[in-house]
Amino acid sequence: MRSRILIVILSILVSAVSATDVSGAISSNTTWSTANSPYVVTGNILVSSGVTLTIEAGVTVKFSGSYYFYVDGTLIARGNSGSLITFTSNQALPQKGDWKYIKFRDSATDASFSNGSYSSGSIMEYCVVEYGDNNRDDGTNEYYTGM
Repeated sequence: MRSRILIVILSILVSAVSATDVSGAISSNTTWSTANSPYVVTGNILVSSGVTLTIEAGVTVKFSGSYYFYVDGTLIARGNSGSLITFTSNQALPQKGDWKYIKFRDSATDASFSNGSYSSGSIMEYCVVEYGDNNRDDGTNEYYTGM
């Protein structure tokens, strides 16, 4: 019994230590993998124009403050029904407004479809976006996720 408790405690400690801190501009093609999840956002994120950020199914992205996630390039976040991608708060007691929002700006690569199937460009499928603040600086809500 004691060995089981010790294994559980060690598992929790290892998962807490294995988080990957991220912030700033992503200026080369990058993949956020489940092996390095969760990703803890410690500053604003910008996916630069001409660059692709791919987030694998099952990844969790936790925002540790009032940070935004801008996409000027391509964001491919394709979870599946059995393995969602989650954008959430890193607070102990999460609530709406713990982080800013995800915004696809005008220079972001639009999704393309062929015969109804995704072929390229920015896409978010099977993603949970929670505890963000959907309000823009001008008080409107358009273009933002995180409601």
